[in-house]
Amino acid sequence: MSPHYLSNLLKRLTFKPVPGENNIFFVETSCAFKKFPNPASYDSESGLRLSPRGACAVEAAAAAHPTHRVYLVHTCDVHRRSLAKGAAPAYALAALSIPNVRLWAVPYALHFVGTPLQGWLASGALRASRWPVVHASDVLRFLLLWKYGGTYLDLDVLMLRSLEDQRNFGCPENRNYVSVGAINFAFDTTGRRFANACIEEMRDFHPTLWVHNGAGAITRAVKKVCAISQINEITKEKCGGFHLLATSTFYSIPWMSWQLLFKEEGAKETMKMIGNNLAVHVWNAKSHDATVYTSSMQPYAQIARRVCPKVVAVVGKTM
Repeated sequence: MSPHYLSNLLKRLTFKPVPGENNIFFVETSCAFKKFPNPASYDSESGLRLSPRGACAVEAAAAAHPTHRVYLVHTCDVHRRSLAKGAAPAYALAALSIPNVRLWAVPYALHFVGTPLQGWLASGALRASRWPVVHASDVLRFLLLWKYGGTYLDLDVLMLRSLEDQRNFGCPENRNYVSVGAINFAFDTTGRRFANACIEEMRDFHPTLWVHNGAGAITRAVKKVCAISQINEITKEKCGGFHLLATSTFYSIPWMSWQLLFKEEGAKETMKMIGNNLAVHVWNAKSHDATVYTSSMQPYAQIARRVCPKVVAVVGKTM
């Protein structure tokens, strides 16, 4: 990486989202409560915690939305001097080199200052969680959309096309829950209303229930705001403009079939299932140990070569 590029990258570490702009957020909360995590994808020299697949998701979103700012909201302590010397995985630098990508690294607690959840965080409720990293991510995504508006995406969502024409949406993974893997609350009256409702649901936080604070929270919030009992009753008319995208928009491959994305056998049929949808969720929680051979016909590899070519070019034979 050139010194000019690295200098620009460091400047983009300090960029803060502007409320109401075209914002897309990814969050990495491994360091929400501990300073030095030790997973394989943590780069101790630069402080970055970003896997090749996470970098692919960032590049894909940025490429599909060139007029948006794509933020990787990072809770780990990024070592700026090391980063200035290019001391980070090549795949991470490839994703961060894209002009509309921002690496925004600030301590987790600072996001809560001056918000309705500042006292709640100080109470220690989140520290009691059985899954603190997951629940920290659940809360932060709602808080970011409350503060700035825009779209939140999981780091295992690969955008295939633009969401440009979509605003104030959720996407159901099944008939019972609105998922939190992809959400948009615009910085308008409708978006503010639903973001406020989700923030309010955090006061009913349960540290031992996985779904309750994520998909459960947004589902309860939507039902209350729209005055409905089932999510299949959601319409723009009942919900003041908020709506649900078809499940296949993000979840054409359900979690119980995640292996299809990593098998060459039947790849043609899997690609047909994905079709011309806006995105595909690759279920990292289940698939993180599956090997992707970048030159193979695995559906994931086929998609990655198309949506994150910069990352694929430097990551090597596997990701």
